[in-house]
Amino acid sequence: MASTSHHNSETVVLSQALDATNKPIVAVDIDEVLAPFVPLLIEFYNKHHLLEGQEPLTMDLFHNYHFRYVWGGSEERSREIVNQFLESDLFINQPMLDKSSFNVLQKLGEKYKLVIVTSRQYKIKNQTENLLKTYFPETFAEILLGNHYGDNGETQMSKPEMCKQLNAVLLIDDSLKYCEQCVSEKIPAILFGNYAWNKNTEPLDNGWIIRVDGWSQVEQAVENMLKQHNHI
Repeated sequence: MASTSHHNSETVVLSQALDATNKPIVAVDIDEVLAPFVPLLIEFYNKHHLLEGQEPLTMDLFHNYHFRYVWGGSEERSREIVNQFLESDLFINQPMLDKSSFNVLQKLGEKYKLVIVTSRQYKIKNQTENLLKTYFPETFAEILLGNHYGDNGETQMSKPEMCKQLNAVLLIDDSLKYCEQCVSEKIPAILFGNYAWNKNTEPLDNGWIIRVDGWSQVEQAVENMLKQHNHI
């Protein structure tokens, strides 16, 4: 398995066979799309870090992925909690979000080249590779890590930059912000799930962003969006 760095990013080639294709390239996020992150973090926090008098955390409190705005305290405390979580068995043994996602991705893989674009930090690259090899073998050609929320001063890479580096023509992501960033660079997006942090106050421009409730709607949404933008 080769690992190469470009433009301060971390690319992992998962499959040379999958890489040798002229199919349209679809980029897929990991956390809250392929695997749960916030529900596990909540479980970890409530068990190990709940402050005296503090109500247990729940999903509907997470209006923001900057977690200190959810549980309070300093940025340093927040970073320490997340770092502890990333080293915990809860995160290391992260399950699939939805077991049906594998079959959906296999169908998509017949028509499109699938790649991973994740804001995950470089330091959890190995765990990320293991998760994908375990649950999604021979599914994704490459992984690109953006190193968002990194604590070692390394350069971050935006989702549009990652999509452009991999020549992706569509992004599937749970972040409305990341979807909108891609749309601003003329990359359409599928907004995955109904989470507290991805609610829209303005109507979505359905020509560029389609929201799906879950994996049962992804295949059709991908086809609709790529047809609309003349990629198939």
